[in-house]
Amino acid sequence: LARVLVEYEIVFMNIWSTQLDKVEAGLSATILIRDPESSRLLINFDSNIHELQKEIEVVEKLSLELPPKAKLLKTKGEDLKLKYQSINSLLEENRRVRAKIPSQLAELIQPHVETVDEVIGPGLTVIRWTSVSVINYVDTVKGKLHELEILIDRANDILEKRIDGILKNTLVTKLCDLPENEPWTIIEFVNKAEKMSEQVGPQLERNSSLIENSVEELVELLLGDIPLPDADFEGIDTPVPTMAQSMAMSRMGLNTEDMEEEPQPGDEAAKRKKDKMKSLQKAAQDLIEHFKHKNVDNFIKLMKISLDQLKRRVAFPSALSYGETDDKRRDIRPALCAKLSLSVPNIVVHPSIEDIQGAVNDVVQHTTSVFKSVYQWGQMREIPAMPEALPNSTSQSMLRVGSTVETTMKNPYLKDMYKMVVEHKEVAKLTSMLSSSFMSAKTQVTQCIEQFNKYQVLWAVDREQNMKTFLAEEKTLSDFEAQIKTYEALETQVMEEPDRVVVGSLALMTDELRIAFSAEAKSWKVIYGRNMNTKYFSMMEKIMEQIDGMNKKLQRPVKDVDDVRTAMASLKEIRENETTIDSSLGPIEESYSMLNKFGIQVAREEVERVDTFRYSWQKLLTLGGEVQTTLMKIQPQFKETLLTSIVQFKTDTTQFYKDYETGGPMVEGIQPREASDRLNTFQAKFDDLWRKFQTYSDGEELFGLSVTAYQDLERIKKELGLLQK
Repeated sequence: LARVLVEYEIVFMNIWSTQLDKVEAGLSATILIRDPESSRLLINFDSNIHELQKEIEVVEKLSLELPPKAKLLKTKGEDLKLKYQSINSLLEENRRVRAKIPSQLAELIQPHVETVDEVIGPGLTVIRWTSVSVINYVDTVKGKLHELEILIDRANDILEKRIDGILKNTLVTKLCDLPENEPWTIIEFVNKAEKMSEQVGPQLERNSSLIENSVEELVELLLGDIPLPDADFEGIDTPVPTMAQSMAMSRMGLNTEDMEEEPQPGDEAAKRKKDKMKSLQKAAQDLIEHFKHKNVDNFIKLMKISLDQLKRRVAFPSALSYGETDDKRRDIRPALCAKLSLSVPNIVVHPSIEDIQGAVNDVVQHTTSVFKSVYQWGQMREIPAMPEALPNSTSQSMLRVGSTVETTMKNPYLKDMYKMVVEHKEVAKLTSMLSSSFMSAKTQVTQCIEQFNKYQVLWAVDREQNMKTFLAEEKTLSDFEAQIKTYEALETQVMEEPDRVVVGSLALMTDELRIAFSAEAKSWKVIYGRNMNTKYFSMMEKIMEQIDGMNKKLQRPVKDVDDVRTAMASLKEIRENETTIDSSLGPIEESYSMLNKFGIQVAREEVERVDTFRYSWQKLLTLGGEVQTTLMKIQPQFKETLLTSIVQFKTDTTQFYKDYETGGPMVEGIQPREASDRLNTFQAKFDDLWRKFQTYSDGEELFGLSVTAYQDLERIKKELGLLQK
């Protein structure tokens, strides 16, 4: 059995030694290999090496003698392990770094990747597992990968922070200031839009310029160290420009193709290099064009967003019914406001719908005009200033010997982005929609105004004709009061109207309209009040005139029968008018109270007069009572005097009759002149007798005596009257 086991051991060791020969061949392979399908770099390491290393450990534990090759493999075990780990780490680092390359920059970064590939190349062809330079090789490749990663990080930083970041910030720029809570007037709206345009335009130009500079810097970063093919500049004494310099020259209109020479026939390497450089130049130009169009598209999108916000804020939806509740009104936030005012006979909107639409068009114009300050890429913003374009002092300083002043001026031929943005079909569509956004509101605003036609009676009715019709019949105080209360109620109703009526995005302010309606209602109240005042003031004046007249008569001292007659006549007048005056006192006082209640102004003198009206009447009644008492006391004395006077009057009239018959103007045979003189004489005597006749007749009637008739005196009165004619 022992012999069999020994033979098995010998056979096994021989076979194992044969495997060591194969492993030794694997150590002579290159450290890297490229997958033909995926082109990925893989570690070119024989997996049997790890297995053999474990078997060597087992053989040693069995105390068997190791073959020389096994001993050699054992001594290299740690070194191979270190190399394997280093190369594996290198490949992971390579994959990590390459994964950071943005797809849009892959072609431009390719030359730098190829540089790394050139450094990696020896690992695919020269460096083997037995090479002593594996670790140095790994360090060298990692150094190049680190440089590539720094380049990629810088490119990503420019791309993300300085290009995409500015594009995103630009997209949230506010081009048009819009009302938030309270609506604006169109003047305020246009002024804010103009101010915003002046502020935003330069800001957008700075952003666009920063993006352009960042793109150029990105190209400079990726291609700045790559020279153009030497064949392009063969025979030219100037330094060979880099790829980025060539791009800059091309963008400024300096074509490097003018300096090119055709490569020599058969120089395939130079041709390929030239084609590769041209491909890189085209990729760089495509990258610039990509971001150029992206910048323009970003501006177009910004304009669309701004115009859409403006449209949604000021566009005119279906009008809100005037009769809807306040809660529903509160849900709508109007953007602009206009005033409703009364321009008899119409209610008008100020400013008009046309003016509001014009203001919206102005706001759109200001909003789009910001891109007149934003210039297209590939232009020099500033150019060297010519001496004649400078102020005299600056020009002279530049012409001094040894002067190093460099002065620039803004390029007057800069092309802006206005047309590129405004003429975009979607922007043009929004602009067209906004240009008629308020014109459709006319019908809805008219319907809203019609809600106020219920107050049309305040201004549509002819006041003068209405008052003539009203006063055509006798009106009482209650009639005037009813009319005044009607307009008082209308005035109250007007002031209870809301201060604004929301119609879509337009707030119609009703303050001026309500004030005008209120003024019209007050005018009606004043008209009715003045007419009522005229009526009752005239009544009061007439009564006061009577009171003053009777008061004066009653205050005269009673000295004779004539005075008694006057006093008795005044007392009679008081008795006859007492009921009428008493019934007039209340309406007159109430009319002035009503005028004060409804705020209708009257003259201060009238107020003071009406305040003393009742007092004057009561005072007259008191005086009448006193005079009547006085007359009762003096009646017997004046009655006796009256009877005596009547006897004497009869004697005087008898004598007058005789004289008139014998020496009067009616005697026959006298001359006309003498007749005229007699007429004057007897007329004077008759007037005195007639006055006494009236006094004594009134006295007889006053004291209850039979009134004496004087027929001859009546006859003579008629004759004298005819003669006077």
